Amino acid sequence: MIIQTYETEDSECPSIYLRYRDENGVVMENHDGLFRPYFYVAAGSDIPRITELFDERFDGWCVGEKTAKSLDGRELISIVAPSPRDVKPMRELCEETWEADIHFPDRYAIDNIDPQDIPDWFSNMVRAGGFDLEWNEQGELTAMGFTTNGEVVRQWSWHPTYEGALNPYRSEKEMLEAFARTFEKLDPDLITTWSGNRADWPKMYERYKHHDIGFEWMSPLSEVSTSPPMTHLPRSGVYDDGTQVIPGRMTVDLADRNHGFERVWRDAGNGQLSDRRLGAVGKVAFPNNPELWKIDTKGITHHDLWLNHFEDFLHYHRADVLLTDRLDREYHVTRFFMALQRVCGVSFGSVFTVSRFARGLLRRRATWAAPTGTYKKGTGDSYGGGFVAEPKNRPT
Repeated sequence: MIIQTYETEDSECPSIYLRYRDENGVVMENHDGLFRPYFYVAAGSDIPRITELFDERFDGWCVGEKTAKSLDGRELISIVAPSPRDVKPMRELCEETWEADIHFPDRYAIDNIDPQDIPDWFSNMVRAGGFDLEWNEQGELTAMGFTTNGEVVRQWSWHPTYEGALNPYRSEKEMLEAFARTFEKLDPDLITTWSGNRADWPKMYERYKHHDIGFEWMSPLSEVSTSPPMTHLPRSGVYDDGTQVIPGRMTVDLADRNHGFERVWRDAGNGQLSDRRLGAVGKVAFPNNPELWKIDTKGITHHDLWLNHFEDFLHYHRADVLLTDRLDREYHVTRFFMALQRVCGVSFGSVFTVSRFARGLLRRRATWAAPTGTYKKGTGDSYGGGFVAEPKNRPT
């Protein structure tokens, strides 16, 4: 299930969007604009002081109706924040808090959705599998493609001079506009890529921006949300591992070490991949099927292949699309992450982060509220482990 937050004009707090497809492939969706983030403080806290501090900085906060108990038996009361971005500064004004580190869509899922009610809709979803882009020496996109069934590849391409049966577009902008129309009509639920977060998605962001073509066609939330229909590209020029690039859809970069194919590969008892290039991974994954990964370009660069051997270029691009999609289908990568979501009961974006999906798993089963985490990466904090006695020497 897609559990996504989005901004609206009439509220400071994001709304929640739910989406899946039923057994007939029909999109089932719901919007909730009433849910608010909250966390706990001890009932014995200095509430007048907290009230004074919060009133100065946070318009719309309140003491909630929910109560809980800490592990050591203390009574807790809930503090409702105006929006998720207020939770961190609010908790920093308190001496001690509980559950102030739960991701907002996960908090919604924990409180409102039983994991058993999360549908197993893997076979019903629409996928744009193996989504892949190619570009030339000038940085212009030259081909775009994906497969919905693992067999037929839908390709978009352009060429300045080619005269043949393939009938490509004559400019990059024409190709981009045609792709956008088809993508919007297809309305996919899942898009898989290979190195998409570091290559394809940033390049796509760049080229649509270059031609001043909007991204409204990308997200199913474009008509109701003021959030960007494509996640803003960070200053680094690449998306972080696990990023959900398109609001309202699931995106999986199969090349991410801990969030893609290698995660499932290692969990199956295999070693770490020594080479993460698509062809090299295909060779390891399908050693007996060289036709899947052994594409001989005869040493010709992508640019020259596109410019002077256009039909061979599209054959090469088609092979990349199918190999990426097959890695997912044969090794059940996205199926694994969707199953993990059903077990832990969190948003799909949280299944790539242990601390997030573990909170969902544990919070549903605990009878007490957990203290807010204090560990920060790079602080050098350490935790004491169990005592292990030295082994005794026994005579042989």
